[in-house]
Amino acid sequence: MFIGGGNTEKYHHYYATGRFKDLLINCYENGVPIAGNSAGALILPEICLISPLDNEQSVMLFKQGVGLLSNVLISVHYTEWSDQSNLLEGMRTKKVKRGIGIDEQACAVFINGQLAYALGESVHEVIFEDFDPDQYTIVKGQSHK
Repeated sequence: MFIGGGNTEKYHHYYATGRFKDLLINCYENGVPIAGNSAGALILPEICLISPLDNEQSVMLFKQGVGLLSNVLISVHYTEWSDQSNLLEGMRTKKVKRGIGIDEQACAVFINGQLAYALGESVHEVIFEDFDPDQYTIVKGQSHK
């Protein structure tokens, strides 16, 4: 199942609530691969982080996501939007120690809820040791082309 890009707030409304959310969870729990890019990727974790660069209000938004991934925030268009500071702020605000920044020409592959590898260009894994603004590590994902 693939969820493409589009208006993140609308996608959240359509896919991360109600019956469609239940369908996605049921499919995922029964082994159906689920993929998304841009807005389609942002809505899949427990917490949907919407960058200030991705909404009309130009503020960071947090919404309840589909819940297929736990304890991780995702940022899309990561390098292209210079979105590292927004991902870090979202991680600090929600007390999430792991973030994934996905560039436009990249795909992050998760297996059993964990980042397994990257396809295409860069996927960046951001890890907080603690929530000190200066205590984090960024690991560029290994690409499997």
